[in-house]
Amino acid sequence: PGSLRCPVCLSMEGCLEGTTEEICPKGTTHCYDGLLRLRGGGIFSNLRVQGCMPQPGCNLLNGTQEIGPVGMTENCNRKDFLTCHRGITFMTHTNLAQEPTDWTTSNTEMCEAGQVCQETLLLVDVGLTSTLESTKSCSAVGAQNSQKTTIHSAPPGVLVASYTHFCSSDLCNSASSSSVRLNSLPPQAAPVPGDRQCPTCVQPLGTCSSGSPRMTCPRGATHCYDGYIHLSGGGLITRMSIQGYVAQPSSSLLNHTRQIGIFSVCEKGDEPPPAPQPEGGAGGLECLTCGVGLALALALWWGAVCPSC
Repeated sequence: PGSLRCPVCLSMEGCLEGTTEEICPKGTTHCYDGLLRLRGGGIFSNLRVQGCMPQPGCNLLNGTQEIGPVGMTENCNRKDFLTCHRGITFMTHTNLAQEPTDWTTSNTEMCEAGQVCQETLLLVDVGLTSTLESTKSCSAVGAQNSQKTTIHSAPPGVLVASYTHFCSSDLCNSASSSSVRLNSLPPQAAPVPGDRQCPTCVQPLGTCSSGSPRMTCPRGATHCYDGYIHLSGGGLITRMSIQGYVAQPSSSLLNHTRQIGIFSVCEKGDEPPPAPQPEGGAGGLECLTCGVGLALALALWWGAVCPSC
């Protein structure tokens, strides 16, 4: 044994602060902290390495750039390999606009060079029920540090609100509760009933039926809304069907917004969003046009609700 202690880690999900330290053997004088990127032959992996080395520098591969069909690169710039929380959440329930719910994930991922961490949450409340769709991941979108809460559509009528956060330190996308969105919602007084009824429904992975339960609209909400919102990004692709009451006959719940955090969005009646731009790395934006079918969303559902499977 020598006198040097170094963090020791070998992981495809990143090495966290507080990684186990070990006493280095005599003859090793420096701690190594780097990222090996392996590409080719069916392999697409990032391997984080920490340990003891007999010399300084970033030369764990000793100049090797290929092993068979696998290309290899090495990077010891700490800022180029963030570790972020990763996970997708679907939740449909009553009172999600009033009661906070858990927003944690046990999964992490290592980002590509230049990417940051993100967390995006979208809340839709139609009165009788509400839904939350959220994602945490690496992202090539929103490279600057930013945090934003937005009310896209407010009562009287369907409530659509979002929370977005982009940050550039390890595991900084760590909001643990939907209260990050709910705390900024204005208090709502008890509605005064009007004289109109509308079907109410929100289906994050399906279509509202003609038999949706009807609800008496509050005064000021004079029209029924029946449409959908397409979401894609952060590992999520889905079409959310919505029925409820609104104040204007041609209401856009998103006010023609095309980007909410990591999500590329479009609403029934909008033009399809621009063609997706290629992104490097697994955490980039996944854009699809409004023509994405429900079948594709359902095919991805299992991976969404069970991201570690």
